[in-house]
Amino acid sequence: MRRLEIGPGPQPLGPEWEALQHPAATGKPACADGRCRCGVWGDGRLPFADETFGLVYAAHVLEHVPWNRTQAALAEAHRILTHGGTFEVWVPNFAYLVACYLNRECGDDWRHDNPGDDPMTWLNGRLFTYGPEPNYHKAAFDEASLAAHLKIAGFRDIARIDKTEHERGHRHGPISLGFRAFK
Repeated sequence: MRRLEIGPGPQPLGPEWEALQHPAATGKPACADGRCRCGVWGDGRLPFADETFGLVYAAHVLEHVPWNRTQAALAEAHRILTHGGTFEVWVPNFAYLVACYLNRECGDDWRHDNPGDDPMTWLNGRLFTYGPEPNYHKAAFDEASLAAHLKIAGFRDIARIDKTEHERGHRHGPISLGFRAFK
């Protein structure tokens, strides 16, 4: 079964995975061995044929797609999946971020540009992230909105990934919201 990781960043999941990397991303990890293609998820057709992959995985990438291109991005993930294929997607959980804001707390130990542990600075970092392009966040999701987007894109058997199951590879901690869906 072929597997695709969308937006692997500097540490791809492994040699059994192919990758789609944004052309402006740094550290193009797997491109040297031919297992990586450049493309912008949500901006036109991905460079893969219909029904190519049995598993498509995107951890903390969908929020980098402009909010008004979310459906286009998810439709492309659906298109490149084989019939019965699995899509796993992880995003920052907007509901969790709001709860942290309302409680005036930093929701995890991430402190990029926040040496004073200021909760509002933490929220801004988690909600918008930091640059340069393409690293800024451009969309936010809660459980209901992400499930609805997946349904509209044609996915079935959409279910939240249990909180005890973490992202493959790099873990983003309690801010993560994950869904598994099928074509």
